[in-house]
Amino acid sequence: MSSSPTSHHRMAPGFSLVEMLVVVALLGVLATMGVPAVAGAIEQFTFNSAARSVAADIRSARWAAVAKNRTMLLRFNCPAANQYRMVEFTGNATIDGAADRCSTIAYPFPDAAPGVAPDADGPVITLPRGITFGLVQDLAFGPTGRVPASVTIGVTNGTRTRTITVPVNGRVAEQ
Repeated sequence: MSSSPTSHHRMAPGFSLVEMLVVVALLGVLATMGVPAVAGAIEQFTFNSAARSVAADIRSARWAAVAKNRTMLLRFNCPAANQYRMVEFTGNATIDGAADRCSTIAYPFPDAAPGVAPDADGPVITLPRGITFGLVQDLAFGPTGRVPASVTIGVTNGTRTRTITVPVNGRVAEQ
């Protein structure tokens, strides 16, 4: 008994071209909807990381003051906007009051002349693009890790602001 070629014809497993195009189109729509969420998450992560880094650097300046038994300054918007640097207070008005005190050319990091003040200046740190200082004033940590008066530093991305407070006891609090 012979059978015709069409009587036992089975569909091959797989997907048709139309089915594949529908799936690809749906994936494209879902990916397009997810891009703003991912971009927002990256922006939020960058902002939070920058604020945490500033707070960590404030803590580092405090510990440097205690460890070196000298006054350390954290200078904001120095040498330029959205940059900051930890510098050693030398007690020499010519050095401490110099207009180029935050310059790594005039006062390099690492120290090019150990034993000649200042010895403990840090690098210049720049905030990520789009992040700026809001409320800000320089900090001076004494050898005991305390500051002369409570200080508040704001880090902002234009829509949100994180506040870092340093009370007289020198302990850093982030909000």
